[in-house]
Amino acid sequence: MEWKHFMEVEQFSDDDQDELLEHLYKHMFMVAYAKVKNRSDALDIVQESWVKILVKLETLKDPKKLIQWSKVIVANTAMNALKKRSVQVVSMYDEHMSIDDINVGLYMEEKILKQLIYESLSILEEDTRKMMICKFYYGWRDQQIAEIMEMPVGTVKARIHRAKTRLKEHLINEFGASAYGS
Repeated sequence: MEWKHFMEVEQFSDDDQDELLEHLYKHMFMVAYAKVKNRSDALDIVQESWVKILVKLETLKDPKKLIQWSKVIVANTAMNALKKRSVQVVSMYDEHMSIDDINVGLYMEEKILKQLIYESLSILEEDTRKMMICKFYYGWRDQQIAEIMEMPVGTVKARIHRAKTRLKEHLINEFGASAYGS
C-alpha cells in the first residue's frame, strides 16, 4: 500500500494529512533523539525510519495506531544504530589495544561473559528480550521502555525482574554456581 492510497483510504483531507505528517515527524524525532542524544544522528534515524514505514505500511493492521507503530519502528532503528555504533567502537578499540594498556586476561573474561549473557537472552520471549536490552544495554528507564512497548510500567518492571531471575538460573545451570558466588 502506498502512502497516498493509505491517506485516501483513511479519508484524510490535505490539511489533515499535512498535520498528521508534521505530528508524526515530531514524535519520531523525539523518540530518535531520546535514544541517540544527537540531533544529526536522530535526523538520520528518522529518515531511515520513514523508508521502513513506507515499505512496511501494508503491515499496519490498525491505521489509528500509526503514531505508536512509527515510534516502535524509530526506536528499533535507533537501537540498531546504537548497537552498530557500539560494535564499531569496540572493534576500533580492539584494533588499537596494546597489552600494556589493559590486563588482557580480565578483558577477555569480561568480553566472554558479556557474550554468554547476550547469547542467553535468546531463551526469553522477543518482547522481554527487547526490554532487557533496552534496560541493561542502553540504560533506558522503565518508564521509557513502557512508553515504547505501550504497556504499563509495572508490567515492564515485573517482566524485567522475572527475566533477570530466569537468566540467572539459566546461567547457573549452564556454567555452575561457582561463577556467581553462590
